[in-house]
Amino acid sequence: MKTTIRYFYLAAMLLIFQVHASGKETPVKTKITHVTVFLKGAQITRKGTVDLTGGSQTIVFHSLSSDIQPGSIQVDGRGNFTIMSVKYRTNYLNKNEESPELQGLRKELNALNHSKDLFSIQMEVLKGQESMLQKNQTVSGQNGLNITTLTNAMNFYEQKMKDIKTRQMEVEHKSKDLAKRIKRMTLQIEELARREKMSTGEVAVTVSSNVKTGTASFILSYYTSQAGWRPEYDVRVNDITKDVKINYKAFIKQTTGETWDKIPVTLSTGNPAIGGNKPELNPWYLDFKPVTVYSYGTRRKGMQVKAEMAAPSTRTAAAYTSVIQKQTTTEFEIMLPYMIPSENREQAVTIKEVTLPAVYAYYVVPKLDRDAFLMASVTGWKKYDFLSGKINLFLEGSFTGTSWLDVSAAKDTLQLTLGRDKRIKVERENIRDFTQKQMLGSNVKEIHGWKITVMNTKKVAIHLIVEEQIPVSKRKEIVVEPLELSGARLDKLTGKCVWDVNLQPEKQQSFVLRFSVKYPKGKTVYID
Repeated sequence: MKTTIRYFYLAAMLLIFQVHASGKETPVKTKITHVTVFLKGAQITRKGTVDLTGGSQTIVFHSLSSDIQPGSIQVDGRGNFTIMSVKYRTNYLNKNEESPELQGLRKELNALNHSKDLFSIQMEVLKGQESMLQKNQTVSGQNGLNITTLTNAMNFYEQKMKDIKTRQMEVEHKSKDLAKRIKRMTLQIEELARREKMSTGEVAVTVSSNVKTGTASFILSYYTSQAGWRPEYDVRVNDITKDVKINYKAFIKQTTGETWDKIPVTLSTGNPAIGGNKPELNPWYLDFKPVTVYSYGTRRKGMQVKAEMAAPSTRTAAAYTSVIQKQTTTEFEIMLPYMIPSENREQAVTIKEVTLPAVYAYYVVPKLDRDAFLMASVTGWKKYDFLSGKINLFLEGSFTGTSWLDVSAAKDTLQLTLGRDKRIKVERENIRDFTQKQMLGSNVKEIHGWKITVMNTKKVAIHLIVEEQIPVSKRKEIVVEPLELSGARLDKLTGKCVWDVNLQPEKQQSFVLRFSVKYPKGKTVYID
């Protein structure tokens, strides 16, 4: 009976051991091999290998982002096994390894603290020298103290004390500066450490294998919203007789908690965050008093074009970028490996460099501003995969300002303002002789006129466009009539008057703008 109980006990222990063994999790160390960054979010791909133990086995991919969308997880692998289940979970106990940036800051802080200790030692030595000098101020001699000995002693004391105090002051000043640096460094380390101590994500994959031993390789990919990129453009004009050069840049930022360590990056114009559901139209109802329009549903506008690469003049990332057209998005595949730490700072990457034809002209609107603005009318930009974004403008190597590219509103010609030019003088004078007010029966007629004079003080001829306006009536009782336009092109709908001239160096030209406004007596019309 005792033997039977002993065997039963051993069998039970063996069963418990097998249950625990089958439930044991095997961590797999993986490395990020590729990242696709969307306008909002990123898809991260990892690879790793693990030893199979046979039977049912749970493999855990650890130290992942804590903001993974479970539905985006994909697991694939090679080996003699079958994937039974995939589960995402959050680990609140473990934390990611410190990023290279945080490790570097800790190393730098240690060096600063070492320097601080050296300054403290140096200050103690100087204070000891000062104390020793003060304790040995007595000057004596066997035959009395003469003036020469006393003078030499006093000079020696003065020189030594002055030297010690000066060195103390220098050490104290350096110590204070060092303390400020240490404080700033400590705050930065604490901030980074706080972010990196966030919970991490894990993916647990249960596999079943018929072999007791073997090696399996896995590929894991997932989407996280804690990343993204935005477009920005540098527009450079070195000579207004030549084409415009545009650098298409991407500013990448990620706070996933994972360090993207020297990996190839693909930039996608897609945005999974906005969803992909087709909008639906609901009934459009009309009613009386007043007529109210209820409109539901949204509409999105998109533009799909074929991308072309221009040969870059310098070796930037654009030289290593391939453009891939997909069904609904465009991808810029950058072959250069990038180090992008998990921090709230952007990293700029040049993804494309193009040269586009441009026509240059100076524009002036004297009614609003007496300065002339150099404008570039750029064509051919729509065949590139530009997105809406900020534009930095450079003229002859100097920064002139910023603009904004709105691809949804821009026409075939892109208008860019390159800055003001004070060498074009503009005057706008109200001609008093033309200003009249007449009574015509039951109506009042006013006549107004301005004289616009432009002068080119530059050494080269310029193409100048002058814009003015006459008022536009909103009522049939108010009648506006142009009297003199000096050859301007008039848009009757907007009242805009445009003069398009070529102005030679050191030359000037004048334009007269006159119009009349007729309206009923007893009414007041404000004419600026």
